Parts: sequence; structure tokens; C-alpha cells
Amino acid sequence: MLGNQVFDRFVYRVFLSKIWHTAQGRVAPRRNAHEGATMAELKTKPIDQDVEEFLASIDDAQKQADSRTITALMQEITGAPPKMWGANIVGFGDKHYRYASGREGDWFIVGFSPRKQNLTLYLTYGYEEHTDLLERLGKHSVGKACLYLKRLSGVDQDVLRELIQRAVVQATA
Repeated sequence: MLGNQVFDRFVYRVFLSKIWHTAQGRVAPRRNAHEGATMAELKTKPIDQDVEEFLASIDDAQKQADSRTITALMQEITGAPPKMWGANIVGFGDKHYRYASGREGDWFIVGFSPRKQNLTLYLTYGYEEHTDLLERLGKHSVGKACLYLKRLSGVDQDVLRELIQRAVVQATA
């Protein structure tokens, strides 16, 4: 019996909360893929900030040098100039995407961000099929589509070049 009372109070609070939020005009729009869903807008977008100024603002001299090397490497591989995406990401190239859900947007082909802990490379593909290169890369860790490097001196730059090239081919296929 007590469990039902707790549940009933919970449902009643949710009900009252919805009534109050509706009265205040604070009800979030419904999200239904079949009825013209509203999507959260992507926060990371190209901005009008000079890449060179951003790179010059990096305090750590080694991280700044590594960032300049990655900039040159990604620009050479993509053939695209660097562009700031948000306040801390340098991206190269543009790709429009559209998911089966209807969500769509624009993103860079490859990019990087000189974070405090590491250099984060955004290569926009999974790493499962590239274990051959990752085994030879050197000190790194990976996320779903991110490659984390402490410094470039700890990795084989020829292998890094190959990883970036594969990412570009995959993203532009």
C-alpha cells in the first residue's frame, strides 16, 4: 500500500508540475520523428575567428608547435584552409550530413583541438578497422571518433598521416 501512495504522490507532483509549466509557457516542444520533430541545434559551428590568432594564444609552447604541425598536416591532406569551429576547434573542409532520423547539419571533415590534457583529433570515424595503424602509432588513446595525443613527439607521424588520410577518404566517399 505504501508503494502505491509514493507512486501516486510522484504522479501527482509530475501532473502539477506540467500544469504549472504549461501555464508559464515553459513546456518543451514535443519531439516526434514522424510529426516534424524539433531538433536541438548543434552548438559547434564555424565562427569568424582567425586561426592564426587562436594558435598564437596557446600558452604551452610545445602544444602550440604541435598544433601548428597538425594544422599544416591536415591542410595538406584535405586541401582545405583551417577554419575555427566554436572557440577551440580547428576544422578542415566541410561536409553536410543527414541522418535517417531527419537530423542534418554541417561539420568539418577532420579537425583538432589543443585541450589542456591532450591534443584531441577529430577524425570522424570509428577506429575498429584501423587497429593496424593504432598499434604502430605510439602513445595515444581513442574515443568513438577522437584520437587523443599528449604530444606529437610520442607518435609516429607517418602513421598519423595515414590515419588522417583514411579519415578524409572515408568522410568524402
